[in-house]
Amino acid sequence: IKKSGLDFENNPPKTVDDFMTACEKIKQAGYQPVVSSDGGYNGAVSFTFNKWWSQQEGLQRLSSNGQQITKFADDIGFLNLFTTLQTLIKKGYLNEDYTTKADPGFDFYNGKAAMYPTGNWDIEGAKGYLGDNLRILRLPDFSADVKQPGFEAGGLGQSLCVLNYTSYPQECVDLLSWLNNRENSIRLGKHISKFPARNDLSLTDFGWENDPVYKSVFELGQKAETWHEFAMDPVLVNEYYALGASCMTGKMTPAEFAEAMDAKAQELLGE
Repeated sequence: IKKSGLDFENNPPKTVDDFMTACEKIKQAGYQPVVSSDGGYNGAVSFTFNKWWSQQEGLQRLSSNGQQITKFADDIGFLNLFTTLQTLIKKGYLNEDYTTKADPGFDFYNGKAAMYPTGNWDIEGAKGYLGDNLRILRLPDFSADVKQPGFEAGGLGQSLCVLNYTSYPQECVDLLSWLNNRENSIRLGKHISKFPARNDLSLTDFGWENDPVYKSVFELGQKAETWHEFAMDPVLVNEYYALGASCMTGKMTPAEFAEAMDAKAQELLGE
């Protein structure tokens, strides 16, 4: 970022146009602006860019589309997102081999790419490679008139579950109670680079108050509502995964993608 003449710490992109301009500067400096891969679940969108859909129409629009109360074909946020993603790939700002890239993190860790959409499980690995050069960029809002300015997609993505037919209910309760003890939550959090979903812990408890990376992640975590996948039927989510990368790489238009999603949603309702 710095070698491209940019200062994201003091002057991050505030609009999509700003983001595109920054990507062009990074490209001209000889680096891949954003590197990612489909991974079977449209990784770039799932981790980061879905923010631009959800905040334009609100998360409730994702659910109503799935129920066909509203339509994907009329969802401006959906259409805008994939139109923008197509532009990112056409201009070379997002790697053209997105659908086949095996290990996008490798390019990021080795200084070939400037930005890498991922989750907090990659923090320690990235810090190991990049050290103090690692930072977290918060994507700008899609526009000034979005319904949910400042919206962040994400939130609780991993949890421990107990099967309701377990033969050891008390032991399960005891284990979860032990893990959820405040002191043990802190000890666990220090080893897995994730924040427990509780409001009685702070950066200071983990010793990360002076760490700019964890500070950014912690602040984003307080703003995130949910993953967009949780707002749709799982079968519909699979359709979204299957066709999303094809749309991004120009094999179908955003309008055709929307029509396919509406057809799958209608099929599910018919079942």
